[in-house]
Amino acid sequence: MSPDKHSNKRLSSGQPSLEREDADIQKIETKNGFTVLYKNRYLYSRFDAKKNSERLVQSLEIKGESLFFIFSPLLGHGLDLLFEKISSDSFVLAIETDPLLYAFSLQHINKKLLEKKNFLYLFLEEKMTGIKELLEKIDHLVQSEQGYAFRRLVPLELSSTCIQKEFQNTCTQYIDLYINQFWRNRITLVKLGRLYAKNIFQNLALLSQAETIKSATIEKPILVLGAGPSLEENIAIIQAFQKHFFIIAVDTALAYLHKQKIGIDLCLVMEPQLINQKAFLAVKNTKIPLLADLCSYPATQKILNGPLSFFFSEYASLQFLQNLEKNSGIQKYRALGSVGLVAVETALKLRKKNTAIFFTGLDFSYQLGKTHTKETPSHHARLFEATRLKPAENIGLVENKIGDGLYTNPALENYARLFDDLYAEENELYMLSEISIIRKIKKISLEDFKIWIENKTGQTDTSQTDTIEKNEKIESRFFETDTETDTVEKTKRKDAIIDFLENEIKKLSVLSSLLESIKPELTNSQLDENLQKEIRKKLLGLEYLYIHFPEAYKKPDISSSFISRLKGETSFFLKIIEKSLDRIKSEHF
Repeated sequence: MSPDKHSNKRLSSGQPSLEREDADIQKIETKNGFTVLYKNRYLYSRFDAKKNSERLVQSLEIKGESLFFIFSPLLGHGLDLLFEKISSDSFVLAIETDPLLYAFSLQHINKKLLEKKNFLYLFLEEKMTGIKELLEKIDHLVQSEQGYAFRRLVPLELSSTCIQKEFQNTCTQYIDLYINQFWRNRITLVKLGRLYAKNIFQNLALLSQAETIKSATIEKPILVLGAGPSLEENIAIIQAFQKHFFIIAVDTALAYLHKQKIGIDLCLVMEPQLINQKAFLAVKNTKIPLLADLCSYPATQKILNGPLSFFFSEYASLQFLQNLEKNSGIQKYRALGSVGLVAVETALKLRKKNTAIFFTGLDFSYQLGKTHTKETPSHHARLFEATRLKPAENIGLVENKIGDGLYTNPALENYARLFDDLYAEENELYMLSEISIIRKIKKISLEDFKIWIENKTGQTDTSQTDTIEKNEKIESRFFETDTETDTVEKTKRKDAIIDFLENEIKKLSVLSSLLESIKPELTNSQLDENLQKEIRKKLLGLEYLYIHFPEAYKKPDISSSFISRLKGETSFFLKIIEKSLDRIKSEHF
C-alpha cells in the first residue's frame, strides 16, 4: 500500500468528515493523539486515542522475564509507557496479520520503538505456518546471546485489532505451551542433564561398533506398538496377521508382546535411568534388534543381545551436541520426548514411499488403575503396591477426566498435541485406537483394519494364531552389516569417536588447570573480568559440565560458587571419558 492511499484528518467534535468514502486507512487526530479509521471502524477511541492503551499499560503488574505479546500495535500507543516499566530481561513481541495495516503501521509508528533491542514486530499469515514462524522467532530469542528465559506470557490488545480471535487464541496457546515446555525441559535437565551426558560418553564405546540403519528399506506395512491400553484391545488381530507386518515396539511393551508371542523386528529405547531394565527382564537374550537413544541407560543395550543401532535426541541446544553429531556420524532425531513418537518417527524413516504405517498403544490416555497394558513394569508396580488404603485405581489428583472412564494429564496432552502437529499431514498413517486423544490422524476401526489386511494379503482366516519367530519374519536386512563397506565405515566411525573423546579430554584438562589456578578464597567481586571471559571461552562445547545447574537457563555467571561446582564436574567427566576411551581402544566390549 503506497502512502498516498493513507489519508490524515483531524477529528473535531461529532462524526469525522472523510476525504473519500473508499479511503483504505485514515489517520485522524483526536484531542490526545491520532486514531485510525479502517473499513469504517475506529481502531482507537475516536475522541481520546491514547487513553485506553495507556490506561491498560498503567494497570499492569509488571514482573521480570515476561513476554509481552501485542496484537496490532498500529501507531504504538501505550508502548512507550510499557518500555518504561519493563526490565531488560523482558521482551515485547508484536504481530500484525493484515498487510495493509502492517505497511501503514511501519510508516507511522515511532521509529525509536522499532530500534529497541527488546522489541520485535512481525507480519504473520493467519495459518499454522504463521504460528510456526512465531515460535521460531521466540526460540531464537531464547537461544540468543541475551538468553531470554520467559516465565510468563502477557497478551495485550492496545488497539481494536483486526486479527481474528481464533488466531489470537491459537497464538497465545502455542506460546504458553512453548514457555511451559521450556521450564519442563529445564526441570528435566536439572534432574537428568548430567546423566544424559554421562550415558552419551559411555554409549560412545558401543556406538563405535554399532550397526547403521538404512532408511527407506521397508516395503511391508509397518505396525508401531506402544504400551497403552489400546494395545490389548487389538492384540488378537496382531497375533493373527503379524507375519504381514514389520513390527516396531517401544521398550515398555516388550514383556507383554513376548508373552503374546509377537515377533518384534525392532525395539525402541530412550529411558536414561536404571529403572528401565525391568522392561527387558522377560526378553533377555531374545536377540531383538534394538534402536537406542545415545542418552539411554548403557547396560540396557546388552540385555537383548541382538543387533544394536543408535540415534540421539537433541535434548537441548548445545554446541556439545553439534560437535557430537559432526564427529560421530550418528543420526539425529528432533526432540520428541516420548518413545512412542520416536517409534513413529523411525517408521517414517524406514518405510519406502507410500508404505502404510499403523499404530496402536499410543493413547496418551488411560483408565483408572491402568495407565499401561498388562505385563508392563508400571502396571505390575501399581498392582504390587496396591493396598486397602491405596487401591490400584487411585491415579491421583493431577489427571483430567476426558471421557467416559478416561483420564489424561498435561504431559500426555502435550505429547498428543505434538503428535498431531508433526504427523497430521503424513500420508498412509493410521491410528488403531478408540481411546487415543490424538485428533488429527486418520482413525481406522478394527473391522476396517482386518478388511485392509485381507485385501492386501489375501489372508482371511484369523483362527490360527501366527507364532512365527522374529528372525523368520524380517523381510529384509535394514542394518548395514556383513559388508566390506560396513567394515570400513565402522573403522572410520571408531577413529572419529576416538578423536572426539581425546579432544574432550584435552579441553577438560586445560579447563581444569585454569580452574585450579584460581584461589578458593577469592570472592565474586575479586574475580578478574578477563579471567571470567577466559572461563566462558573454555566452556564453549563443554555445556554438559553445567547444563544441569539450576541457573543454567541463562548465560553462566562466573561466580565462586559456579567455579567450585565446575571443578567437581570437570573431574567427574574426565574420569568417565577416559574410561570410555580405554574401552574403545581395547575393543573388549
